[in-house]
Amino acid sequence: KNLFFLIEIMPAYHSKFNKSDIESQSEIACQTALLPFRTKCSGQAPKTDSDNDILDEVLKYFKPNMLFRKFDIEGESDRTLLYLIFVVHSYLVRIVRKRTKGYSDVKKMLQQYAIDQFDSPGDPKFVLAGFISPPTRGEDESLADFNAAKAKFQSDRTKWMAYMKVAREELSIRVSDAIYENVENDGAPNKFWMQFSKRKFLGKQIHQV
Repeated sequence: KNLFFLIEIMPAYHSKFNKSDIESQSEIACQTALLPFRTKCSGQAPKTDSDNDILDEVLKYFKPNMLFRKFDIEGESDRTLLYLIFVVHSYLVRIVRKRTKGYSDVKKMLQQYAIDQFDSPGDPKFVLAGFISPPTRGEDESLADFNAAKAKFQSDRTKWMAYMKVAREELSIRVSDAIYENVENDGAPNKFWMQFSKRKFLGKQIHQV
């Protein structure tokens, strides 16, 4: 009981990329930093050779952040972190629902799921709807300015989806590696990861069909 009380009053783990040089040099789309990461996956996402990228941060902070019920955004990189934590959680849920076992089968299944159609900013079931919203017309805003804002949002949404498609695929590979670290490749994935499939993040989870 005391542990959960401490968790509720402690601050969640935020992205170290907030207000960093890397964030300032990255493109921002839908209030989300399109940060570079290591990958051999093809697609429209900035690459880096850094030993510590945003996807490493996602895996590092996944477990502790899953215990928090509140998350205050401190920068555009936090939205990248948040969305990808939801993605990791969706992978664990997917493994349970599909009853998939074995490293090769899990990796193959997650990679396919990663690049399948997924909700994005502006969609009714988008998991970060409370953190990323399409523009609404202000009381004193002209129709021309509002239409320009909507057009920019749609352009940013396309960039966001292209980036996240690559990030989701690369993350599916890293999650597969993480949940089978020190575990038999033909068996069930690590239970200390899989236990989080039963817990929602911030009371929500990515919609799956």
